[in-house]
Amino acid sequence: MKKGIAALIAFAVGAVYCALLFLPYPRRVDVPSEKYLCYFEDGSEEELGYADACRYLSGVSAEGDILLLRDGISGMVPANSAMREAVRILTHGDAAELLYRVFDVGRLGRAALLYAFGDWLYCDGDEFYAFTGVRVIRTPIRQAETLRLLGKLPSYALRLTGAAYMHVYGRAELDPADLMDSSVTITADPPYFVQDGALYLEAAGGRRLVAAEPAITQLHMEDYAFADKGALLPCRSLCSLDLPFLSPDLYGGGMDFGGELAYLFCLGETYLVPDSLKKLRVRGGVITGTAFYACPGLEQIDLCGVDAANIDRSAFSGLDLSLLHTPRADVMLTGSYDSYTASCGCTVYRKIQEVTP
Repeated sequence: MKKGIAALIAFAVGAVYCALLFLPYPRRVDVPSEKYLCYFEDGSEEELGYADACRYLSGVSAEGDILLLRDGISGMVPANSAMREAVRILTHGDAAELLYRVFDVGRLGRAALLYAFGDWLYCDGDEFYAFTGVRVIRTPIRQAETLRLLGKLPSYALRLTGAAYMHVYGRAELDPADLMDSSVTITADPPYFVQDGALYLEAAGGRRLVAAEPAITQLHMEDYAFADKGALLPCRSLCSLDLPFLSPDLYGGGMDFGGELAYLFCLGETYLVPDSLKKLRVRGGVITGTAFYACPGLEQIDLCGVDAANIDRSAFSGLDLSLLHTPRADVMLTGSYDSYTASCGCTVYRKIQEVTP
């Protein structure tokens, strides 16, 4: 029996071998090599093959040009319409445009897009998307250098991704508390915009302060119409702050709010003004009697520009200030101070330092 099986196997192998003898001899088929015309900043032009062009890849421009860097000299392969459209969608497209869109941009185009956008993670609530080199698909949350916020920001997103950069799209929503314990840098699309580290929204009622980057230490706020509760909560290392007013709006509005600076640092019902905040300037609005409640670390306050009639004289009681610049001359202070009238007409109070015998 075993001898019969062995004979059959030998016969089959021999038959295959004989059939191969009658097949045509293999011929080499040449595949046309890909060439890309590259323009370098030194004025030279050169056609590069795919492998060389990939080796010199350094990114993609906002217009879709493929960027190269060879021996310290920048170059580019000009964008075609497919690359321009791909970059537009990957950079500013919404979820409907992004999801499963196939980008037909050629081999070098795919390599360049993956180089530029491969570490981006798109976020829309609890859904996350990533670019594969051909299209954007759903993916589990993962580490990413850049988070692109399409919709609502989950509270865990920055912590789990470790993102250093976050781009806020026009339909995005975020709670300032969700930026805490990160060092993310923010950019944005309209109607959002970022200025000096602060994120604003151009809303129907006027410009709105939404949040600020966690790592900033000094912040000068431009004029806005109103501010969100806890907008500056992420800024745990803030040392110096310049505001157009303290209240949620210029006129001290807010039914459940007493005009406190700490409103900008609220977490729920808890005030969390950072101990690092020492210097404050306020340029207008209303300074209530509780304006600096829960701000024991403040050392210098400048209210030049605020109407004296809008300043409660008891607003500074209990503060250990080294300097107060105020248009009101009869304020109540804790401790001993010298004072003088500044050229602007304000009264400047300087704390008298006790001399130890």
